[in-house]
Amino acid sequence: MIRIHWQGWLIAGLLAFSLPAQADDSAVLVDRWGLEHEWNAARPLSIFGPQKPKAFVLAFLNAQCPLVNRIYAPILKDMDREFRGQQVQFLGIYSGPGTTRLEMASHKLLQDFAFPVFLDDQSKLAKQYGAERLSQVVLLDAEGRTVYSGPIDDSAWEGSTRRKTEGVTPLLSNALTALLAGKQPEVAKFRPRGCEIQFPQAKVAKSDSDKVKFYPYVDRIIRERCANCHAPGEIGPNSFVTYRDAADLASTIARVVKYQRMPPYQTEGSYGRKLEHTPHMTAEERDLVVAWVEDGALEGDRKLAEARPQTTAKPGQFSIGGGKPDLVITMQKPFVVPAHKELDYQFFWIPTEMQEARWIKEVEVIPGDPRVVHHAQVHLKERSARGSYLPKLPNGQYDFSKPLSGAFIMSDFYGFSGETARRVASFLPGNQYNVRKLPSEQGIYVPAGMDLVFELHYTPCGQDVPDRSKVGFVWGDKAPAQALRNDVFFKPKGFLVPANDPHYEAKDEFYFKQNVQLLDVRPHLHLRGADFRIVLERPDGTEEMLVAVPAYDFNWQHTYVFAEPVIVPAGSSLKTIAHWDNSRLNPNNPDSTKEVSWGQQSGQEMDNVVVTYVIDDAAEKASKLQKSAGK
Repeated sequence: MIRIHWQGWLIAGLLAFSLPAQADDSAVLVDRWGLEHEWNAARPLSIFGPQKPKAFVLAFLNAQCPLVNRIYAPILKDMDREFRGQQVQFLGIYSGPGTTRLEMASHKLLQDFAFPVFLDDQSKLAKQYGAERLSQVVLLDAEGRTVYSGPIDDSAWEGSTRRKTEGVTPLLSNALTALLAGKQPEVAKFRPRGCEIQFPQAKVAKSDSDKVKFYPYVDRIIRERCANCHAPGEIGPNSFVTYRDAADLASTIARVVKYQRMPPYQTEGSYGRKLEHTPHMTAEERDLVVAWVEDGALEGDRKLAEARPQTTAKPGQFSIGGGKPDLVITMQKPFVVPAHKELDYQFFWIPTEMQEARWIKEVEVIPGDPRVVHHAQVHLKERSARGSYLPKLPNGQYDFSKPLSGAFIMSDFYGFSGETARRVASFLPGNQYNVRKLPSEQGIYVPAGMDLVFELHYTPCGQDVPDRSKVGFVWGDKAPAQALRNDVFFKPKGFLVPANDPHYEAKDEFYFKQNVQLLDVRPHLHLRGADFRIVLERPDGTEEMLVAVPAYDFNWQHTYVFAEPVIVPAGSSLKTIAHWDNSRLNPNNPDSTKEVSWGQQSGQEMDNVVVTYVIDDAAEKASKLQKSAGK
């Protein structure tokens, strides 16, 4: 290995150098979904599948470093685009303990990096390759040997974010061009610029009194953030009801909490409108849980434990209406979900006896078996339309026993882009609006003469499972001031995600013809979905980002509820920008070698957004008065 000092340029003739990791100090990197990958210099992480890249570029980044954001981020994007076709793999490495997984993912989203990013929170990869500064890059050849280390170019002034524009030497580009031509680069090392990479400090021994205990601190956090799922009979695989439960899984709890995999939430909320009903832990809560495990997962004094509130409903029981909804509609008979067969969406037409118009005040969907119900939607359909969909029995009655399915049914219920959907309730894993209790001034209108249609997306679980899902309603006793609207819009069929594409993009728009107050949004992609942005464009051309979802996960589909309603003038549009990662580095991807079209199955793709809003009557009246005054 050649030892090289940081003193300007080194000229032609230097051999490629490598800085191999120590066997006991291997770097573990965390992707934007919170999953861990062990770095192997001989087989670095790549999107190229079985084809081995010809070169790797490790770009050491940070969301806060001005030099990264103002100078080098756009150059990295352009170089990645330029060299990817020559089988060069760029990787963004976020080294240092000060960046969280979701902060990293948000930075990738907002900078629009097409290359994968990884968290190196212990700075082990930075140490392995001698990286000292953010914005530094390390170029590796196909065998993982270092060929160049330094800045992307020499345009940045030391200690400044100003950039010179004349006489700039494209150091990384030159090194890449030489390597791909089978030559040694003229410059193998150059002094880097940018913020210093932070390395973890040695931990100071704590006295027993200073160590974090389960009681009272961690007990409260787990009770508030975890126990609603991780309790007997709930959807979570483990119970955390007692200290012993949690202590037995302490290491796992620390890991999934530290990397924000649990509680599952896909945005850290720094960008866009302020949200409410967010289930994620605060930074202080995460630090306490991790410190508790690092301190030995001690129990503490049980006398300090706060009394646990009694749960209002057991699994399978309703929580609305004090456990007794005004009306419960259940699938007429169990539907057996096969052990391994994928099914189209199943539409179950459920007859009702509702003769009068109603206003929904509370609604809740309960899956018959959460193991196989990926999501459920409840639609309204006119009773008079039965003849257009259902066969008749010999006695002249309609046959409700068999579900409807197929592309025609989906298109009929939703229209070309979601405009005909009439959804009143839904169930999705991890969604806080599986139970919806509306404020006194709002309600969901159900016209007279309506049946219900359950739309079920089933996923096999390895055994035949019967499902009999149900929905409960609590009615309002009078018409509310505001009628809640629930629309869905989606990218029509026709987009195609190429094989091995880590950053396929699609855009869509939804227009509002009236003044409205936007209450919440819910994006919906499938397994290859990676990130999502929703931007409001007002009639005057100004734009506001409402929600940024930097690490979309099909397994957890959240409704993003605004802390304050978003006032949307008539003529505004919601713009969506979504990306799919169809590469082998997407842990949810079933097959990166296939191009993927629109479709109902999880292995196909969708691009939907569900929006909930009310007509802004005050704004409508003001608009009419303004127009009247102008005549």
